Amino acid sequence: PVLLMTEPAEFLTRKGSGRFARPFFFAISLEHPSARLGAPAAVLKVGPKMNDYTTMKENREFRRAYSHGKYFVSPVLVSYVIKNRKKSMVGITTSKRTGNAVRRNRSRRVIREAFRSIENNVKPGYSLVFVARGKTSFLKCGDLRRVMLEQLKSAGVCK
Repeated sequence: PVLLMTEPAEFLTRKGSGRFARPFFFAISLEHPSARLGAPAAVLKVGPKMNDYTTMKENREFRRAYSHGKYFVSPVLVSYVIKNRKKSMVGITTSKRTGNAVRRNRSRRVIREAFRSIENNVKPGYSLVFVARGKTSFLKCGDLRRVMLEQLKSAGVCK
């Protein structure tokens, strides 16, 4: 039997940065010899198996994607994709044209959650920028996921 712990305080490390950071999961083997002797059980790093994404923060990173990247447009989302030599990066933008602060924040949340559900399918080494449009805040995560997956497949970024 293996006991799976999500966040042991002394062993917690994070992959990525910003909102896309993921905690490591740890498995403690109860059948390890040290566990039978009453000593602390062996701790094995198990995951995560997701790509290591960094959040885009600097203006020049966004401008590079806008000017040199390929873009894919739909009524609910615009995706910019550019090959990156460094880490994989993700950026989300919403302009005031999409609505008030509540609608902009909902648009960002829906885009973030849609990307989290498909990030395992995305090849590493790309910078992705998602731009919300006026209809984005009215969509469910699953609807936006389908649009996002279709755009990333046409970009050749999905596995």
